[in-house]
Amino acid sequence: MKKGLTILVFLIIAACGDNSNSVEQKNNYTNDDWEKYSMYIQNTFNAKCPMMLDKETRLDNIVCLDKSVAYNYTLVNTLKSNLTDEDILYFKITQAKLMNNFVKTNPNMSYIKQFNLRLDYNYSDKDQKFITTVSTTPKEYNN
Repeated sequence: MKKGLTILVFLIIAACGDNSNSVEQKNNYTNDDWEKYSMYIQNTFNAKCPMMLDKETRLDNIVCLDKSVAYNYTLVNTLKSNLTDEDILYFKITQAKLMNNFVKTNPNMSYIKQFNLRLDYNYSDKDQKFITTVSTTPKEYNN
């Protein structure tokens, strides 16, 4: 299960970070414009949702609140009852490392750094039972 979750993590990060329009659009906003930019992000992504990222993962929506962006996913072929605590912990650790590196290195994620945002990836199973949240903060991705 661990190998499958690692591949899934990479696919999710790659699919969500590749939005060149957001980089171009971000340049029209200053650091004080998070409220306006968050509406742009929500409208842009949510107009495409739900969106299958791969055969296992659906992006249901994103929500911007205060200084955070939450991506809400469904693992469409997964039941929480089939995952062990070890599977979930491994997924969280692997995902957090990849998220931090992705935010640090991908220009399409520059808005996360510009606005000093918390990034949350929330995962539910195919029955909409919550599995876990993986987060990264400015303290983590700026180190």
